[in-house]
Order: sequence, then C-alpha cells, then structure tokens
Amino acid sequence: MGDNLGPALQRFHVASTNFVETVDSLSSLERDTFLASMGRCLAELYSSALYLPAVEPETTAVDETEFAAAQWAGLFKSIKEKIGPLDTYWTVLIRR
Repeated sequence: MGDNLGPALQRFHVASTNFVETVDSLSSLERDTFLASMGRCLAELYSSALYLPAVEPETTAVDETEFAAAQWAGLFKSIKEKIGPLDTYWTVLIRR
C-alpha cells in the first residue's frame, strides 16, 4: 500500500458519506439548495475517486448487498420530483 493511499481513501470515504447524507436529506432541502449541494458532492466524489489507485481484486466473489428495486424506484422518483422541470438529463438537443 502506498504512502498516499490512506489520505486518498479517507478523502473518498468522506466524499461518499457526504453524498449519501445529501441524498438522504432530499426531503428537508429546497430544490436549489439540494441541487447546489449535489453539484458540490458529485464534484468532490469524482475528484477524490481520481486519486484512488487502480487495483486488482483479490477474489472473484461479489458482495451481494441488495438495494431492492422498489426502494431504488422510490428514491429515483423522489429525486425526479425534487428536480422537477429542471430534469433535462433525458433531453437530447440536436444542433444543425
């Protein structure tokens, strides 16, 4: 393990925890506050992930932590409702 791995893992852990906490606070935040927080969270999560080393798994086993489809669908619906008309992710603009 490299000398910088500890700080990189800690930074990623903090960023991922902050992301989950922000998603969990969805119902208590106004839309603009939620979107601003998510933007910061995602930028930090992505940035911290870039500092993680590429590794090869020690096993081929898969951790089967399930996130039920109904639970995922409920979360997806809640986020979609919070974003409202600003949800343009699915829109593709064609410029000619």
